[in-house]
Amino acid sequence: MITNARYCASPHARCAARTVPALRTIVLAAMLVTGRVSLLQAQSTGDDLVARLDSATRAGLQRDRIGEAAFVVVRGNSRIARGFGTTRGGEPVDPAETLFGLASTTKLLTALAAARLVGSGALDLDAPIARYLTPSPLLSDGRLDGVTMAMLLTHSAGYDDPTVGSAATTASARISLERYLDRHLRPPDVQPGMVASYSNIGYALAGHVLARIAGAPYERVVDSLVLQPAGLAHTSVEQPLPGNLEQFRARAAFQGSDVPRLYFNDAPADAGFATANDMGRLLSSLVLPSSASDSALAARALALLFRNHPDLPGSTMAFRQGNTLPASYLHGGSWQDYANVVVIVPTRNAAFFAAFSSRSGGRLGRELTTLFTDALQATPAPPYSAETPAVPDCRDIRGFYRDMRQSHASVARLGILTGNVRELRVVATEEGLDVSGRKYRRTAPTTFRDSAGAVGLRCDGDRAIFLFRSESPTTSFRRVPRWQNRTLLALALILNWTLLTILGSAELRSWHRRRKLGAQSPSGVARPLAAVGISIYVLAVALALATADQWAFQFGIPTAPRTILSFSWFLIPAAIVAVVGTVPLLASPAGGRRIRDSIVPVATCVLLITMLAQLEFWNLMPMWRLLTN
Repeated sequence: MITNARYCASPHARCAARTVPALRTIVLAAMLVTGRVSLLQAQSTGDDLVARLDSATRAGLQRDRIGEAAFVVVRGNSRIARGFGTTRGGEPVDPAETLFGLASTTKLLTALAAARLVGSGALDLDAPIARYLTPSPLLSDGRLDGVTMAMLLTHSAGYDDPTVGSAATTASARISLERYLDRHLRPPDVQPGMVASYSNIGYALAGHVLARIAGAPYERVVDSLVLQPAGLAHTSVEQPLPGNLEQFRARAAFQGSDVPRLYFNDAPADAGFATANDMGRLLSSLVLPSSASDSALAARALALLFRNHPDLPGSTMAFRQGNTLPASYLHGGSWQDYANVVVIVPTRNAAFFAAFSSRSGGRLGRELTTLFTDALQATPAPPYSAETPAVPDCRDIRGFYRDMRQSHASVARLGILTGNVRELRVVATEEGLDVSGRKYRRTAPTTFRDSAGAVGLRCDGDRAIFLFRSESPTTSFRRVPRWQNRTLLALALILNWTLLTILGSAELRSWHRRRKLGAQSPSGVARPLAAVGISIYVLAVALALATADQWAFQFGIPTAPRTILSFSWFLIPAAIVAVVGTVPLLASPAGGRRIRDSIVPVATCVLLITMLAQLEFWNLMPMWRLLTN
């Protein structure tokens, strides 16, 4: 592969690259001249590969309790598809008729629609998207500043990844794409173009831009630019599915329980459905284009646009690069209901797609992908750049690095505490790095490798600020202060709540005793009552969030947590009354006894204010946010 990749060591500049798929063009030209199409150059025959995939799929479906599945193997101009399990009507799964949810692989359709518009000259990947959205409410608050379509398609626009409210339980309950974006899109978390961090809302915005350019709804844009030209009659991004396609939808289930039908507000990121045959036809047009138009589309879809690090794989507008040679391009998707994997190897004229009617199919999909690439004699890729750029050696490395894929504006931020947001502990060793127990050997100033992959660092001077892994080109881990690691944040919250509860309860009991003796006025109860009330509020919110169906949050905050959170209106007034009531204690004449009597009240006020700050950090004060925003 010949590249003219550019890498910016500075964390404040966009690092972009363009790949010229020259090798693939030469191979295709040679095949056309000789009149022959080279199929899989593997250790086994094509039939043997399909048999092995078939056997592995059956074993995996039984192990993971998955009811329905299908796969297709693309080899040059031929496709072999298989179906597994039975449909809701009791019929065998038909790879030509049974539809599976594409989840995040819908992004592939969105990216191909963008590639078509680039080819027609209607879209410039490197132009600010604001030019295509004027006028729009999204232009406020700097939410689109510096963002281009290339950044959206490679997840490098700097947006976070909100999940609360991203779906609806019925098609009629969905909200428009622009309204969803206006409600949930925040200004970029980091400078656009700095790092790639997976973001569904970024792709939702990309689909909205495509719709504005084409002057048609997103669903119609994909249908006219991607589905119809490729002849995909059993693929759709419409919600609900058009015509009679809904009756052919695979029954989504997890561990024996049916999963309800989902309708996505961020449709360009995850709303698609397709059959295995249709996906095979689409992949065929990319690995062995049959027309000049398809060749141009494939070249744009596979052109490298962004890398987090020069020695690691990067992203095209439709795929992420694999970590093997010959060069592979991957995609995949999974949500509550379905899972799937996509892998194409252009220089072998081969591709593979597998879909499952359960989110647990992700594990089996990865196993099948490995089996498929192994059959192509794929080997671990060496460093991607021939020469590592001269960058300073990172010396200040040790610390905690947190996945940037998270929500900053909802209770989903609590995923940091629950482990839903990944966090890595990095320690420098004599040989290189220890990343959460996995050891890497230094091979370049900012690159570390083991037998299965590599880690790259982005530094500011000699201090590491970002960490990247070769197996996840669209994932970035940002360094956080040590006191902000998950364990200390959880301990601080628990300790603050425990002390506030103890002191508040002790003060309330003391007030009650003095009140019975006639030595305490009613106004003295404000502080302990506020402390105990806020402690009860925090406990109630924690219990409501912990017992709620975690998947229900995709439809919005569930009823029980939402009801309790609505009581946050009393937090600020309660804290103000408590603090004001404590001021007279501090204003009294100094004296040893007076100072001793003031210690507990003052400590209670400090803990109370600290608790409010923590609630604000974890987005557990929605009423306060409504008042201040």
